[in-house]
Amino acid sequence: MKRPTRPAARAAVLLAVLALGAAAGCGKKGPPLAPLVRVPVAPEGASASRLGDQVVIQLQVPRANSDGSTPADVSRIEIYGYTGETPDEESIRRDGTLIVTIPVRRPPEEPEEGPAPDPAQPAPGRPPGSMKEGFDQGDTLVVREALGAAERQVVVPRKKKEEPEPELPESAYSPSAGGWVEMSPPLGPPRLAKDVQRVYMAVALTRRGRRGAFTEPMAVSLQPPPSQPASVAARYDEKTISVSWEAPPDLRRPTLPPRSNAELLDAKPLGMPSLAGGFNTFVAAPASEAANGSAGQEGGGVVTLGPAPAPLNSAPLSEPRFEEPVPAGAAERCYTVTAISTYSAGPVQSEPSPPVCVALKDVFPPAPPKNLAAVGSEGAVSLIWERSEAPDLAGYLVLRSEGRGEPEALNGTPIAETTFRDERVKPGVVYRYVVVAVDKAGNRSAPSNAAEESAR
Repeated sequence: MKRPTRPAARAAVLLAVLALGAAAGCGKKGPPLAPLVRVPVAPEGASASRLGDQVVIQLQVPRANSDGSTPADVSRIEIYGYTGETPDEESIRRDGTLIVTIPVRRPPEEPEEGPAPDPAQPAPGRPPGSMKEGFDQGDTLVVREALGAAERQVVVPRKKKEEPEPELPESAYSPSAGGWVEMSPPLGPPRLAKDVQRVYMAVALTRRGRRGAFTEPMAVSLQPPPSQPASVAARYDEKTISVSWEAPPDLRRPTLPPRSNAELLDAKPLGMPSLAGGFNTFVAAPASEAANGSAGQEGGGVVTLGPAPAPLNSAPLSEPRFEEPVPAGAAERCYTVTAISTYSAGPVQSEPSPPVCVALKDVFPPAPPKNLAAVGSEGAVSLIWERSEAPDLAGYLVLRSEGRGEPEALNGTPIAETTFRDERVKPGVVYRYVVVAVDKAGNRSAPSNAAEESAR
């Protein structure tokens, strides 16, 4: 037999060592690692509210995946609706109805150099999204669903298992009653009337159709809304705009009868939802303004770029009036008002009232100057006065009269100073002076106090 050469023997030994090491490392096999699947996070800022006979849903298109990576792998957003009595998340997932599918555009390629683009702004050369073209990541969307007969129909949940009802004995022996007596079901508290809800959940899907996390359920009450507030009127003065209206007759407010110290329970009847009244005031956009964003419809919901209009009041108003400072530089201000009834499932707003507008024209004169004083000197009369407290003050006009003559302005344009020297005088002649404040709109104040003086 031919002996192997020295290099060949060394190679054989090395291969044997490597084989033993590989065998030792593969002695215990662990479970295979699952492939990394990236799905988008749940749409942020999701909320739902009642406005008349429609539901307004607001949400934001995700920008990130569940692992924190950006941009999000999202191709569309689906919103599901469910109608029932206090439904849970499992019922909505199982029996909910798809009401709208919102397409999302693929984000543009990021440039290799230069600052990162602002996610709140559309990419260069890309118009705002629409239902036809798709919306962008980070867009705030508003979905409006009309509440018809189909949306108000209560869903009958599917039962997991048929559970037999417990049987009650028909009779029992009672020594105190003197024998066998018929049994009746035990008395219990009356069944409360539940507030039927319309509940929504939204989810973002990847380009391969994988679902991300659902939003939390968003419930609204299906109780009838109150009527619109009537006789909405707006007036204003120099500082404040006041809006007033009449409460609708069907806006019920809770009234509690007097209670004694011995009473522990609320006097409100059982089975009636908790109801309270209030109002919201909104700024109405001028009719000339176009709607923000493009609208489309698919599956039962109308989608527009948001956000939805927010009320001017931070909390519902308890009285039918609202006041706010006059906005600086505004030429017109329009308002709408809604009435609110709050049930156990949440508030229900009426349809907005017809808008009422006020033309904010400055017709208010400034305050007159005070404490005008005159001092005569050689060939002149000097005047001094206190400044007028007017935020839009343009200046002052100095008026002079002689005897019973009509006062005439000594300066053609308003002056900013609170002093004036009149050198167009005749020695020994008594002159009568007043000062008038003028604002930037040209309104003149009432005259100041009069001061009489003559030059030497």
